[in-house]
Amino acid sequence: MLTVVISFLFVALMARRIVKPVTSLTEATKKISEGPFNIELNVTRKDEIGQLAKHFTAMSKELSQLEEMRQEFVSNVSHEIQSPLTTIRGITQSLQQSELDENQKGKYINIIEKESRRLSTLSRQLLTLASLDNEGKIVNEHVDIHQQIKEIIQTHRFEWREKELYIEIEGKPEQVLGDSDLLYQVWTNLLTNAIKFTDSGGEILINILKEDNWVNVEVQDNGIGMTSHEVNKIFDRFYRGDQARTPGKGSTGLGLAIVKKIIDLHDGKVDVESAPGTGTNISIRLKAVN
Repeated sequence: MLTVVISFLFVALMARRIVKPVTSLTEATKKISEGPFNIELNVTRKDEIGQLAKHFTAMSKELSQLEEMRQEFVSNVSHEIQSPLTTIRGITQSLQQSELDENQKGKYINIIEKESRRLSTLSRQLLTLASLDNEGKIVNEHVDIHQQIKEIIQTHRFEWREKELYIEIEGKPEQVLGDSDLLYQVWTNLLTNAIKFTDSGGEILINILKEDNWVNVEVQDNGIGMTSHEVNKIFDRFYRGDQARTPGKGSTGLGLAIVKKIIDLHDGKVDVESAPGTGTNISIRLKAVN
């Protein structure tokens, strides 16, 4: 009888030891389904249940970070949309005043046009990011990088000629394996940034070099450059650098985030070297066509 009693007590204790952490996991799962994500389980066991609790805690932290990123993203999008809309609304109210002369009306109309383009660019880039995030697929084809960059330079010739910039492409025509439309967007974003942040009379050099099974594309300018802190943040969505150093050069803060996303989808690599006052060098590495 003593043996039977001890056996029952032992089974009860073991069952409690197993059931308690499982119950905690169940309660934590219910809490996550209701909203709070940052939940830590006080489970120190080293067995399979302990590993499960550890992975659950890690998952809850990741969910919490994703929720914070989602809320920040929604807040940024709302701000970016509200700002130009507020400007346009204020200007339209001013335009209704009959005492404005034609010169003032022309200035206000130019501002409305500028803010409208900003909204259009923002919506287009948001759609691009949403498409890249949701689909995550690319069309693999042979892409002539040299030809694409030449076309983009011609398309934006008014902008760089107006600033009297010198642009040169070095290296032989090379082909990479990737999505033609997406890569065209990459070179467009990089070149328009280089043009925007390079002072009048500056230069932009594009170097295309094949090394083994890879093609490296460098876009280098001698513009305003960036601090190390800015370099670490430039691929974050809606990050726009030090506005005090770049007055009048506002952007959506999504262009380089799109570049990074596209290159990641191509299993490529992006490197950035920059310093204030010396310019920026962005290097893209993609799979070559052998």
